[in-house]
Amino acid sequence: MDELNGRVGRLRTLTPRERDVLGLVCQGGRNYEEIGTALFISERTVLFHMGNVYEKLGLAELSKADRQRDLGRFCPLLSYLNEEEPSTAPPSEPEPEPEPVEPRSLVLVAVQEDAPPSRRDMAVETVSMQPPEPPIIYEPRTSFWRRVLPFLLVAVGSMVVGALVLNSCRSTPPPPGATGQAPTVMPIPTLPGPTVAPSATSVSAVVVTPVPPVTVVATTRPGTPTPPPTPSFTPTAIPLPPTPIETILRFGQTWAGDRLYVTAKNAPSNNGGSTYMDLSVENQTGQTLNFGVLGTAFSLSTNTGKFYAGRDDKLPFNDFLTGTKRDFTVWFNVSWNDLQAVKLDRQVAWLHVELKDFNTRLPQAQWRDDVIH
Repeated sequence: MDELNGRVGRLRTLTPRERDVLGLVCQGGRNYEEIGTALFISERTVLFHMGNVYEKLGLAELSKADRQRDLGRFCPLLSYLNEEEPSTAPPSEPEPEPEPVEPRSLVLVAVQEDAPPSRRDMAVETVSMQPPEPPIIYEPRTSFWRRVLPFLLVAVGSMVVGALVLNSCRSTPPPPGATGQAPTVMPIPTLPGPTVAPSATSVSAVVVTPVPPVTVVATTRPGTPTPPPTPSFTPTAIPLPPTPIETILRFGQTWAGDRLYVTAKNAPSNNGGSTYMDLSVENQTGQTLNFGVLGTAFSLSTNTGKFYAGRDDKLPFNDFLTGTKRDFTVWFNVSWNDLQAVKLDRQVAWLHVELKDFNTRLPQAQWRDDVIH
């Protein structure tokens, strides 16, 4: 088999024209002139090609008989090779004469061979050439991790993105009022006459700034001393304009005097059967204040004419430093049960709390809330 492959390899070194010349020689029955006529070339060119054929096939050094015998062993292989690699078709016009042939090749063919070898002189072998078996292509098997790895990467990427989004949501500060801080509301001045200020959710209320959290101080109860001031809060950043006298606020809103602000922190409520209300006052006057207020400065009334004054309790505000805030409690001369009985009257539409003569900087304030039946 190696010898056949070697012969095929030497035949592949022949040019297409040399294969054509060798093919006609293998057919037999023609001399060099007839072969040249069939290929439209001269006899000299045929001799030139045959000399190159003997050189490339390794037959140049053999004797005439041995060369003719061994040449026949290439003829079957040439037919097989021409089926795989067809040579050029015979030209329709004579080709030009080639370059001068090497003297040795020309003498080898012209002197030793006056005519092409006959098929009888050539040892023509019958060679069965089997086409090469197609190579076995092994398809690589996809490993388990190669199939699973893309899904793992997608899952890990999703977890990382989710963690980043959650972290950004946690780091975003909440909007004002989301943490339970009630915004400071400045009411819009109203026309003369008793009017009710809109609630904090109304469009007519203007949010000025959120009130920061303050330290809760125990409210004053009858028979207990007033706790010391605790200035642990951020004062109002923008001074509020004085609230017009005719304005009536809602419970939870701030009445602004001359840089002295009073806030009704809640509506009248129940504590042990008594009626009370928590308030706070903020000093932004730029000076330390010293004054006192009686509980009778506050009053609770209804639209039906019910009137309840505050208890005769002293509310001292001594050494009231500027930029500080104090909480205090007012008690009314009506029990909680009696007040609830009054509110059951369907003619009662609202509860009204009024403050008079609190301070020269804040002579009056009033709050009102509707009674829901």
